[in-house]
Amino acid sequence: MRSSRLQTFLVVAALSIFIGLAVSSLRLDSATFDEGKHLPVGYAFLKFGDYRFDPDNPALARMLAATPLLFMDVRVDRDHETYRQAQVWRFGHRFLYEWNDADRLLLRGRLVIVALGAILALLVYLWTRTLVGVPAAAAALFLCVLNPEVLAHGRLATTDLCVTFFFFATVAAFERLTAKVTWQRMLLTGACLGCALASKFSAVTLLPVLGVLALVVALGPAPLEMSLGKLAGTGASNSIATRRGRVVALTALLAGIGIIAWIVIWAVYRFRYAPSAEPGTDTLAWDALGAHGGILDPLVRAASDAHLLPKSYLYGFLDMMRRGQGHPSFLMGKVSQEGSWSYFVVTFLLKTPIPLMLLLIGGAVATLRSRPRALRVDFFLWLPPIIYGAAAMGHGLNIGHRHLLPTVPFLLVIAGRAAAGLWERPGRHAWKPVVLLLAAWYALSTVRIHPSYLAYFNGIAGGPANGPRYLVDSNLDWGQDL
Repeated sequence: MRSSRLQTFLVVAALSIFIGLAVSSLRLDSATFDEGKHLPVGYAFLKFGDYRFDPDNPALARMLAATPLLFMDVRVDRDHETYRQAQVWRFGHRFLYEWNDADRLLLRGRLVIVALGAILALLVYLWTRTLVGVPAAAAALFLCVLNPEVLAHGRLATTDLCVTFFFFATVAAFERLTAKVTWQRMLLTGACLGCALASKFSAVTLLPVLGVLALVVALGPAPLEMSLGKLAGTGASNSIATRRGRVVALTALLAGIGIIAWIVIWAVYRFRYAPSAEPGTDTLAWDALGAHGGILDPLVRAASDAHLLPKSYLYGFLDMMRRGQGHPSFLMGKVSQEGSWSYFVVTFLLKTPIPLMLLLIGGAVATLRSRPRALRVDFFLWLPPIIYGAAAMGHGLNIGHRHLLPTVPFLLVIAGRAAAGLWERPGRHAWKPVVLLLAAWYALSTVRIHPSYLAYFNGIAGGPANGPRYLVDSNLDWGQDL
């Protein structure tokens, strides 16, 4: 009982630190570039069911951030040309700076993301505790609440923290589902997947992630525990031990998860195909997107013709794929129109705290030494960030390290497990001071950059002062100091 109370106290203290750092820093920043559109269109989605605005991002993340605005006195002139013509940037400017008080609205929207960031940190703790125990969970929680990238985007009314939360939650829920199959866990996994897909299009990477993880479980040595009989009224519970049986069962589970996620996406868009309920207001013209080549273009347009998903969602997905081709970027003093596969390698090396990278190296070594029966946990921790990172490197949209944010919670769990392993290493008491030194180094790097978390660069880059030599955009200056 005393241990349980101590854990609760430490978790509450850690989450309080995160909230304190996030709130105290967000009040010092003006609107970042993307917040100028995300919060206003989120309100249009929620209040008026108008999904014509900015379809190159799905609706859910913006809707969540804009939820507090429903309970405020917010003015919108729907007869103004910027609204009628869905001119997202001009409408966003008028919404924030001419019709309303921008500071007041931004504060409410950002507090939603701060709350979601705290829940993410709690989920990191709970899942790590389930997988590898309390010491690793405590270390992962420490790393999460003081992570500069999580703090940077866990206080802005944008889409990055939201998709990170649901991406991580989907994998964690799927891991629990494959540990023991129940209706509740399947519904939770499907709901998380649907929310991730409705938050940002990069979450489509979850489809191959879940497929590969299902294959790992199917080919692994452990049976698939099934506990669906109680809800069916039979009270039965069984396990599927053969690989063929596990493949069939997991295929059925993935299909069920996919159907639930599909329903969630439709629910976010109010089960309506048209972007707006008002006839004659559709501003989303397929011809404006141009031809993309390959098979993606006809597939998406065929899905739209069949009304398989809302038009705004499909239109935005195709538009985002186009934006990844030929988007200008800056890397190490050079401007490129095509981007580079090495972009995210550089951002990782320059914007990840060095103590965290050292712990990740330790985690990789520990994984290589793992026993075959213990590799299940390693697959769930390493495969999602590897697959997501590879997809990001191949897309070509090189405008910020924040596009790797969904990989960060998994890396924190890996590093937390490595720290706990060093701390508990028998007969090697010299490792405890090393762990404490790494923790102090990590915390100091966060304290030193407060409140300017977006501009964090590690010692390899020479700190924030040298950041502009290597990276710009949301890596450094996203308009937060205007």
